Amino acid sequence: MVGESTYDTAYHGSTRDYYREMAAAREELIDQGYHVEPWANVEAFEPSGDQPCAPTGPRGKTSKERLDQAVTMAGRYVQKIVSYMWSDFMTCGDPSLEDEIGNDWQRSIAVDAIRRPHDIQDGVEVRGYNLKDGTVNVTRSGGTKEMVVAAVGVAG
Repeated sequence: MVGESTYDTAYHGSTRDYYREMAAAREELIDQGYHVEPWANVEAFEPSGDQPCAPTGPRGKTSKERLDQAVTMAGRYVQKIVSYMWSDFMTCGDPSLEDEIGNDWQRSIAVDAIRRPHDIQDGVEVRGYNLKDGTVNVTRSGGTKEMVVAAVGVAG
């Protein structure tokens, strides 16, 4: 929560901006001979005034969708993504976050899309997790098209 301030005055950038800068700093450290692996901690809770999960404060469970959005923002820039097992936040609610994750753990999560030619065609390279046979929505000036990710890996 920002409090009395606006987001623009309280923060210098978005979470994605911070991870992007951290990734650039990582490259500089690697060039200097240091091995570093930035990790992202994706919080498995959020403020909840009406359904707190623990007696210690107003925090409640988050949703699998919100976790996926956090992975999208950080996934391109870090080597690992973790979420600590805050049992109250994983098991409260109906459905619980534990159940949401268990039922949806194979969902495709895109973290980056780059316009890139392939052979003689113009194309889009999508990077992320669990993409094989998943679908992505590609929006261009002509509209939006849902496409199946047919291949995974590096084209030769």
